[in-house]
Amino acid sequence: MRAAVADAASGAVVAAYPKIGDHNAWDKRTSQGLTTLTQHALNGIRQMPSHGGNPELSNLEIARAITYMVNQSGKNWVEPVSLAAVNQRTGERVVHSKCIECHGVGKFGAPRIGDQQAWIGRVSVGLDKVVATAIHGHGAMPPRGGMADLTDTEIRAAVIYMFNQSTALARAD
Repeated sequence: MRAAVADAASGAVVAAYPKIGDHNAWDKRTSQGLTTLTQHALNGIRQMPSHGGNPELSNLEIARAITYMVNQSGKNWVEPVSLAAVNQRTGERVVHSKCIECHGVGKFGAPRIGDQQAWIGRVSVGLDKVVATAIHGHGAMPPRGGMADLTDTEIRAAVIYMFNQSTALARAD
């Protein structure tokens, strides 16, 4: 059985999803494995938005949620402790696809790529804190920089790329 979500105004079914506990509804999905199911949740599939609609969830939290739903539906998967990178984008690719819009010119107070002092000041609180800020958003920057399908690893790579570019550019001057 699949649960359905109806539009409040029209009553039309706008999304259908497998109900937790329904062995038959989950069988086809579980045969795809945790890596594939996690990628579907991270990227979004059919009516499900990327990151399950909550860009603040980490990749690991999503994988654990999938494992929980699968196990409640009759399987016995081991809860993941970490996730291996699956089709990860490089930090450079992430930066040039979106981050450059603000970090290229310092828009809304974003530390500009090439401004060594701004990046050193940011990273002085710790790389993990800077990455967490990028994941959750800060000021005008939305969670995950407005790219909800970015993985935590990709965000970390983008932050490191921008920091390294800023310190390299400053050394070249």
